[in-house]
Amino acid sequence: MPNLINSLEDHDRFVEQVSTEIANGENSSLSLLHLSAASKNIKHHIPDAKLIAVLQNHVERGYSDFLFSTDRNSEPIYDFVEAIETESKRIQKNYWFRWHYQQQGFYFRQIKRHFDLFLVTQVRVCLYAESKKNTSKVLRDIFQFFQVDDSFISNSP
Repeated sequence: MPNLINSLEDHDRFVEQVSTEIANGENSSLSLLHLSAASKNIKHHIPDAKLIAVLQNHVERGYSDFLFSTDRNSEPIYDFVEAIETESKRIQKNYWFRWHYQQQGFYFRQIKRHFDLFLVTQVRVCLYAESKKNTSKVLRDIFQFFQVDDSFISNSP
């Protein structure tokens, strides 16, 4: 199985491996929220798909992305405030969304795209903090969303 699904053919190969599973899925932590083409492609090719967005505190997520970028030497500015101050220029120059530390935190714009394309029953939004605080409850909710057995009990709190 490929590590990344970059084409419809990759997706088809992934799905071919499904045998008796009631549900299967993919993780697309970046593109699904930030690239409108991803949502449209999913709607076109998999119209009955169910989508889950797990949202982190927007400030923590922005700083985490900044640290990720500086750690990998892809962020030339090593001061977070300065990086934030240059964001509008970066957006104007079409920098990749990884460096849109503040803009990525405006979740409504990104999530709305999914609610515009999919039925409310196909989209679930979870908060990362809630998943850490009450893992079993969030997992039960996700299992019910996918209409699979929700009696699984996590060892996490």
